[in-house]
Amino acid sequence: MKYFPRVLSSIADESLFCLKTRSSFPQLKYGHSVVKFYKQPPDVCLWFKDVCTQADVPFSLEEINEPEKLESSFYIAAYAKQVKYLVSESARVSEAAFMQSKMAETAIKNYSRGCCFERGTLAFIRPHETSIVGILNITPDSFSDGGEYFDEKKAIGRAASIAGEGADILDVGGQSSRPDAEPISPDEELRRVIPVISKTAGKINIPISIDTYRSRVAREALEAGASMINDISALTIDEKMVELAAEKSCPVVLMHMQGNPLTMQKNPSYESVCDEIYQYLYQRCEYAKSNGVGEGNIIIDPGIGFGKTTAHNLEILKELDSFRSLGYPVLVGPSRKSFIGNILNLPVGERLEGTLSAVVFCALRGASIVRMHDVKEAKRALLIVKEIMRA
Repeated sequence: MKYFPRVLSSIADESLFCLKTRSSFPQLKYGHSVVKFYKQPPDVCLWFKDVCTQADVPFSLEEINEPEKLESSFYIAAYAKQVKYLVSESARVSEAAFMQSKMAETAIKNYSRGCCFERGTLAFIRPHETSIVGILNITPDSFSDGGEYFDEKKAIGRAASIAGEGADILDVGGQSSRPDAEPISPDEELRRVIPVISKTAGKINIPISIDTYRSRVAREALEAGASMINDISALTIDEKMVELAAEKSCPVVLMHMQGNPLTMQKNPSYESVCDEIYQYLYQRCEYAKSNGVGEGNIIIDPGIGFGKTTAHNLEILKELDSFRSLGYPVLVGPSRKSFIGNILNLPVGERLEGTLSAVVFCALRGASIVRMHDVKEAKRALLIVKEIMRA
């Protein structure tokens, strides 16, 4: 399998350094980028070690707990010009090393440009700001607001409120994806979402996203006035979803989830949570593009709370900026999630302060979009972040 290098941090922003990275590279200098190469064969590891030593590029092999493993992960800390040198040197000796060097060069460029994209269909994403997706669950059993907007009139009223509070997009869902949620029929999902979308589209000044993993539901929602697909399965459950996204040339959110809502929180486990999610999203983006989805229509979501423990969620948030290396806008959904409740020992209805803390942190770590229940409060918090950053 081809793995895409991950930029962990840049010395250009000292505040983004994790302690582990700092201790691994005490000789870091301004302009260095720390890049992790995941699960590489011995010949690639050896080549990088030798050429990095020759070029005075700091190199660190990840500690191996299982010596019998043939693949190893390693880190380098390099200037952009040093990575170009690695590309030129590797081209002469090893196709695998050349591929990794070339991808590392791309990852550094992606990381450096952040969320400043030329995205025609993603006009709601503003360069160097964090946009807000407002959540509208038309369900009786969602983890936070299940039943509150199950009535059609209340759902339409809430849609207008979400737009009025400053959301940049409205995300409408008719099937709960909370842990242990039982799936409903496509007909029932359509019955819940289509009337609300059709009666809301054109009456609010923000685009509408359909939160579903079913192509049939997505197609009818797009025809009713939605203009974006939010698929928690990253196009894996319904094989026709990728065809629809390509056909409609609409934005699509690809989210990571371990298992499915019925099983995802039973016993989530990872060898390296951020690396595995990062590589999964890379593979799903490549799949989408190979099937006709435009690169400029892809948004990635690491899936906070979807098959993760509290520790997993915290690690993802801590290293959130590294997902920018893939080159797509990053959407994060921390709103009222259980990790906040576990830390604060608070029920769902009392997690606003914890949610806003996570939202501000996500914004500082380069999130392009946050998905929120409490839109007005998030809008105010992000405005303060924006003004501080531009002062």
